[in-house]
Amino acid sequence: MMNLMKNVDVPKVVMSDRLELRMLTVDMVEDLNNAIHASLEEFKPWFIWIHPKAPTLEETIEFTGKNIQGQESKEEFHYCIYLKGTNTMVGRVSLDKVKPDVPSFNIGYWLDSRYTGKGYMLEAASALVSMAWNELPVRRLEIYHDSENEASAKVIAKLVEQFGFHYEGEEVNCMRRPLDDTLRSHKGYALTRNDD
Repeated sequence: MMNLMKNVDVPKVVMSDRLELRMLTVDMVEDLNNAIHASLEEFKPWFIWIHPKAPTLEETIEFTGKNIQGQESKEEFHYCIYLKGTNTMVGRVSLDKVKPDVPSFNIGYWLDSRYTGKGYMLEAASALVSMAWNELPVRRLEIYHDSENEASAKVIAKLVEQFGFHYEGEEVNCMRRPLDDTLRSHKGYALTRNDD
């Protein structure tokens, strides 16, 4: 499979009005782990990687190392979200699940629950979409939310309005929720364009 991203320079920092999206490095691991542990109750219904227990610092180091390897091969890109001009990390946004021959990415995101309700997630996701769509040779950006995750649905609804993502449908009973073993469904959206 040809990786059409291999010669593309991806910015190390993406700026928005209030935030800096900084490409993931090993120096961020402790902040990441702290943010995850501060947000466990809010994350438990949605994220498999919280179960059966929250990640230890060592597990976060290992997972982050794999993410960084993906960045080095230009197959995925992860950004930690900081309040502009500070070292206060408030969340993470990513371009992952790449199809390098298209190329396309899935947009993933989470916000430290101590910083919700301020519009940071929408601002960070908007900055990432804008960068990817305007600066990278992508042909497809995908984003989805659990059909029951109302907070995520609100963020995506605003991205749909802002960028023109189109609704691609609901993947019904596509996985089980570890919290209660119930079946989950995802609603998916995509932003697409043809080759020039």
